[in-house]
Amino acid sequence: MIRWIALTFLTFAIQTQLPLARSLDLSIVLVYFFCLRTITRQSAGWTAEGQFSGMAEFRGMAFGALIGFLEDSLSGHLIGPAVLSKGMSGLLISILFSDVLFRWTPLFGCIILFAITLMDGLIVMAIRLPLDSMSIDVAGAVQAILIRAVVNSPLGIIMRPREDR
Repeated sequence: MIRWIALTFLTFAIQTQLPLARSLDLSIVLVYFFCLRTITRQSAGWTAEGQFSGMAEFRGMAFGALIGFLEDSLSGHLIGPAVLSKGMSGLLISILFSDVLFRWTPLFGCIILFAITLMDGLIVMAIRLPLDSMSIDVAGAVQAILIRAVVNSPLGIIMRPREDR
């Protein structure tokens, strides 16, 4: 638990302080990494008793929502868009890599992180657009989201699930 608190603090420190890190969406990468590391055979998929366990999905969604809450709080904007998008992302990542739908491979990791980063950015933008008083250049925002997705996607190859699965 202390490791995840430290990683969260480090992620937000890097993303807010380093100019190069602004082209990354490190918070969604943190949610992706958490979901990959916490999925175990016992918490994902079918248990030995033949029952489906949703514990990995719940953990992924809860961690994603917490990261989204921190991101919304630090942004100074409306609280809720990142909570929803990061919570959904944590849920989807946990479902996709729970061995029920897909087994993690470097190619799937790259594709899923690209898609999740794109989805996360589009959800946040779609919620903030009508509800926030600031004006958003939609074309510029979509371009920035695509760049973040392309830059984040190689991290999906590097980050792997635990070996004891």
